[in-house]
Amino acid sequence: MILRVVLFMLLTVSQASGQTPGWSPYPPLWGPGHIDRPAVPLDQAAAVIVVLVPDESYDGGCGGPHDCSVRGSVVRLDKGPLPGQIVRTAHSLGNPLKAGQPITLYLTRFPDRDVYYIIGSHPMPAGPAGSN
Repeated sequence: MILRVVLFMLLTVSQASGQTPGWSPYPPLWGPGHIDRPAVPLDQAAAVIVVLVPDESYDGGCGGPHDCSVRGSVVRLDKGPLPGQIVRTAHSLGNPLKAGQPITLYLTRFPDRDVYYIIGSHPMPAGPAGSN
């Protein structure tokens, strides 16, 4: 009997606090079509915005315990100073970088060294149709 009372109280408290799924007039936060938007737009949060053409392909993240250096040619500087070194931070995820394909990188400088890390990226749109 005591177990039933405790279980009933636990369910009541958890439902009242919103910890259990139930009916809601709002759509689920992570449902199909959900887009997670940063609180501050990337172009405002970034200290540097560049268009980079990577020398080699990089997968979607830097899974190792150390920062991964990104090598390539900066073809356009949209904001801030020209970065000397760009890295992907350890254990980070992001858009894959493909060799020879330009990508817009949003960068911020480490406070203790003259190295910039990627806080966001957008692949460059493809050229006009039929321009292959």
